[in-house]
Amino acid sequence: MDKEDLTSTLPPDVAISLWKQGSEKWNAWVLENKKYHISFEGVDFSLHVQDDKTVSFDGYMFPQGKVNFKGASFGDGDVSFHGANFGDGDVGFSLANFGDGNVDFSVASFGKGEVSFGGASFGNGDVSFIEASFGDGDVSFFDASFGEGNVSFTVANFGNGNVSLSEASFGEGEVSFTGASFGNGNVSFGGASFGDGEVSFGVASFGDGDVSFSGASFGEGDVKFELASFGNGYVSFGGASFGNGDVSFGEASFGNEDVSFTGASFGNGNVSFGGASFGNGDVSFIIASFGDGDVSFDGASFGDGNVSFDRASFGDGEVSFDEAIFDDGIVSFKNAILGNGSFSMETVRCQSLDFEWTRPSDISVSPAQLLDRFSLRKATIDGPLTLNNLNFNCIPDLRSTKLSHHVDMDGLTVNVSLKRGNWYQLWYKHVDDESAKAKLRRIKEIAEQFKHHQEALYFNALENLATRWVHERSIFKNILDIAYAKFSNYGLSVLRPFTALITTWICFASIYSGMANKFTLSFASFSHMLGLAMVNSMPFIPLGKNLQKEVFETYELTLIDSLFLVMTCQSVMSLFLIFLIGLGLRNQFRL
Repeated sequence: MDKEDLTSTLPPDVAISLWKQGSEKWNAWVLENKKYHISFEGVDFSLHVQDDKTVSFDGYMFPQGKVNFKGASFGDGDVSFHGANFGDGDVGFSLANFGDGNVDFSVASFGKGEVSFGGASFGNGDVSFIEASFGDGDVSFFDASFGEGNVSFTVANFGNGNVSLSEASFGEGEVSFTGASFGNGNVSFGGASFGDGEVSFGVASFGDGDVSFSGASFGEGDVKFELASFGNGYVSFGGASFGNGDVSFGEASFGNEDVSFTGASFGNGNVSFGGASFGNGDVSFIIASFGDGDVSFDGASFGDGNVSFDRASFGDGEVSFDEAIFDDGIVSFKNAILGNGSFSMETVRCQSLDFEWTRPSDISVSPAQLLDRFSLRKATIDGPLTLNNLNFNCIPDLRSTKLSHHVDMDGLTVNVSLKRGNWYQLWYKHVDDESAKAKLRRIKEIAEQFKHHQEALYFNALENLATRWVHERSIFKNILDIAYAKFSNYGLSVLRPFTALITTWICFASIYSGMANKFTLSFASFSHMLGLAMVNSMPFIPLGKNLQKEVFETYELTLIDSLFLVMTCQSVMSLFLIFLIGLGLRNQFRL
């Protein structure tokens, strides 16, 4: 063979014959024929192996031309390319069929050409590309199928070409790209399917190309991207589906392009982005779905892009963004379901925070009603805070929040949990939370600060309710508070005291009728007694004295001592109710 011929190919039958002579003779031939292409296309290696069925290319060197194993079949024995050195030509294992033995490409070195395992089928043995080194050509495992064994690309080094494992399927074994290094090409696991084993990209490094796990499906094992580093390319996990294992992006770092988890679905394991660092691109978890595990973004830092959890839904676990830092972007949870556990953003710093619920008429869902805790305590919000149309069954904790701009709280309601009291508390329900008063007072202060008059009155009423029996022990004062609540809803109702006033007129008219010597049961007589009750409750009416005198004389109301006591009692009650009517009108119209 002419060793200077740039177009010569070592055909499969000759390549097999030379391979069977061992690595020493193979490598010697390669050193003399560096420009050759090598073809093992369609070869069935099971016909050429010894009893142990092992196919070994350990330490084999390949020329600078193309290396072709397309459609090759390796049988059920182990296959090893450990330490193999491929030249700068393209390397193809597309549609190759590896059996159930272990497959080892650890420490293998690929040159500048493209590397393709597209459509390759791996059996149930372990597959190793540990410390394998790829050049700047594209690397493809598109639609490759891995069996039940472990798959490891630990500390593998990919060049600047594109890397694709799109539509690849993995079995139940562990999949590891721990410490792998990707260059500046695009990296895609779009549509890949992982089994129930652990999947790890911990400490992996991605370059400035786009990274896509869009539509990828993860099984029940843990998924780890801890300390992973993403470059300045677009990162997408849009539509990815995670199983019930824990998912961790703890202390991962993202570049300055957008990051998308739009429509991603997380199972019931814990999800952690604690300490993660996002660049200046937008971050989207729009329509993302979280299961019943805890969700943590504690200590995460976000750049100048917008951060959106719009229409996301959280499950039964604790959701925490404590000490997270958001720079100049808008942070939005608009129409998000905040879950059934606790939701905490304590000590966060951001420019704008939006929790608005824009579907208040949709009573089938509620964004915050099932929370047992909601806290923005010690948060610093340099822009607007929006809490419109939220309905809580817990008391939001906004204590020590620093607010620089307007707070929207139209339609914000809090259903305070009440506990039945004991005999000393007259068996009356009260709030069984010593911090409730302080929390409600802070919300009231915010409402007053930003001119939400009705909301300020509403939360003032709740603050009074939270004081009863908890911070105020006096029976007399608590009875007054109960009366204030019952007869006027803490000054929010005009109808209640007005109805009560009319009721007192009717009741006292009946009492006066019973005290009269000449009373006859008729509409006219009772009307006179009703008039007496009315003028007695409103002594400022000019004709009141004349009407009293006429009724006394006509119906012979002569029980002066008893009459004086009854009229005094009515006057006191009426004064109280008239005051509450006036208070309700004042509050209603902000007089």
